[in-house]
Amino acid sequence: MSGFPELMHTALDATDVRGLAEFYRVLLGVRYRPGDEPPADGSADGEDWLVLVDADGSRVLAFQEVPTLDRPTAFLRFLAIHGGLRLLDAATSVRSPATQGAAATMPTPGAGAGGPESRGPR
Repeated sequence: MSGFPELMHTALDATDVRGLAEFYRVLLGVRYRPGDEPPADGSADGEDWLVLVDADGSRVLAFQEVPTLDRPTAFLRFLAIHGGLRLLDAATSVRSPATQGAAATMPTPGAGAGGPESRGPR
């Protein structure tokens, strides 16, 4: 034990925790923590905290219900946490964010010089 806190997971606020958790579950190919699975009959479950885990049972992401989410201001965007996901081939990936209903929020690679897609680790 190092004496330092250990990061368990990153938690995302959502007004629809099941919807957001399901999006990332399919996208990342992970599963729900035991007990967090959706009801077998498809009914609404009213969960306000869900956790996704990998094949080894390690926590990947958590989702916390909030009543509302305000659109971030320019200042608050600097305080946000961002996760970087890399698709080796976005056009053919089974788990492409677009196949899950996501929309691009920045230019795609090669669309312009100097954008966020041209910096950072690859």
